[in-house]
Amino acid sequence: MTSGAPAPRDPRLERRSGVPGSERRLWWTQLGLACAIVVLSILAPRAWQGGQLFEENRRLVERLKGIEGELREARRIVDQLQVIDAAVRDAMPEGDAGGHTQSTLDGLIPLAPIVPFDRGPEVDFLATTNDLHSRLTALKTWWSAAGPRIEPWMAVRQHDLGLAAALPRRWPTDGLLTSPFGWRRSPFSGRWEYHSGIDIDGELGDRVDAAAPGIVAFAGIHEGYGRMVQLVHGFEIETLYGHLSTIDVNVGDAVEKGQRIGAVGSTGRSTGTHLHFEVHVDGHHVDPLGHLSDDP
Repeated sequence: MTSGAPAPRDPRLERRSGVPGSERRLWWTQLGLACAIVVLSILAPRAWQGGQLFEENRRLVERLKGIEGELREARRIVDQLQVIDAAVRDAMPEGDAGGHTQSTLDGLIPLAPIVPFDRGPEVDFLATTNDLHSRLTALKTWWSAAGPRIEPWMAVRQHDLGLAAALPRRWPTDGLLTSPFGWRRSPFSGRWEYHSGIDIDGELGDRVDAAAPGIVAFAGIHEGYGRMVQLVHGFEIETLYGHLSTIDVNVGDAVEKGQRIGAVGSTGRSTGTHLHFEVHVDGHHVDPLGHLSDDP
């Protein structure tokens, strides 16, 4: 037998199996393909459904990210509307506010509903977010038209509120008015002179309070005023407190209305214990009695 030649097949093996070797391989191949087809027929629909679910989840996540930004914008608008509602009610006469602005807000605030997770798996989240998106869009569209008309009024209103807070309404000390604002005879010379403030009687050491919230611009000795405190309140409004015996604040301090800033005294050009009180508006002296509203 030649070296390297293939060994002859034993016909007895083929007779024993009853099937030639090539046919057996083809049979196993066909069986494998059939099994693969069966497995794919089972798994493919599940994979397709899983792909659909993944795509739906992806779209939902993207939509929720967009809704999150829209909710922040809607919250900002609603916050502004609540400020406007409070300002309108405050500006209206007592009993005339009615329910108009509140009913408007009641209709707008629900435009940002919570997704109803408690309703169970049948909730269509994409439909819910689509509805939320459309309602938020309606709110922003309404605000884009109404905002330009409302905001100028609010700016004026905020200015008026700030001005009202800056005006010196509180009497700075308890006591009787002893000398008014304007022309009077000088207690020193007897000649007519212009009195740039008012004098309020008091005992040595009586507390002196800020007539309005403000910042301390001066705290020290100032010529004829003696120990003096000067406050700036914004809107070109200032108040001055003279002839103090003590000063209880420093330059730069922020003080509240009614906060103690010093005590009544008789320092400087003074004929007795009292408080000299001035109000300046736009750099001009004005009669403090035109602003003071609380009882002295």
